[in-house]
Amino acid sequence: MIDQQARLALVVAVVAVGCCSGPRRQAGPSEPATAGTRQGEVSVAAGSAPDAAPRPAEHAAAPAIVTEHIDTLDLRIGIQPHRGSAGPGSPSLRSLLLAVGMRRLEPPALWPDGTPVSADASLTPAEGSAVVAILAERGFFEAAGRFYSERRPSPDTSPPSGASAGLPETPDDPNVQVRVDVHDEDWYHVFVQTLPWDARATDLVRSLRAQIGAEPVRLVDRLLDQMPAM
Repeated sequence: MIDQQARLALVVAVVAVGCCSGPRRQAGPSEPATAGTRQGEVSVAAGSAPDAAPRPAEHAAAPAIVTEHIDTLDLRIGIQPHRGSAGPGSPSLRSLLLAVGMRRLEPPALWPDGTPVSADASLTPAEGSAVVAILAERGFFEAAGRFYSERRPSPDTSPPSGASAGLPETPDDPNVQVRVDVHDEDWYHVFVQTLPWDARATDLVRSLRAQIGAEPVRLVDRLLDQMPAM
């Protein structure tokens, strides 16, 4: 009799343990988080990854007319630190021409005290291509206005499609203007972007500086010394 009661008690105990110790269920979407996950935290399952960071905007490549005539490239950077063409402040460099290849250039304009207003330096074709690649990466050719002028009388080809004759007017407000010129047999092709006088313009000029040699860098630094701090 005692043995039968002992066996019965053992069976009851086993059944009770089985009922209460089943597999733990994870909280559903509308249930509170379980211990170990605080409110506001996101649990990432093994093998998965959090959402990727947004990719930077992709810009179109440089126009073929530029890349195919890189040996004629002129890059002009002009700064206007003050409202109006001159403004207060000591005379200093205001514009820079970086040209691929050697060519005859006019003497630079001078301030009344003899300080040059402009300067020029040569780029190699490789440096020119690197500069153009940076400009394309920054969306310059998409944002720039496009202009043209005749390179010879009575051109054999039509004016460049989507471009305007002449050049844009420079605004009076402080600004930085970046300009790219190339030419074929008939036309000068000009791309111009006028940027506000702020750190974004400085960042663009610094990125161009990183692609060129020592002599052009020295001149670019003279412009950067006057531009907004980053």
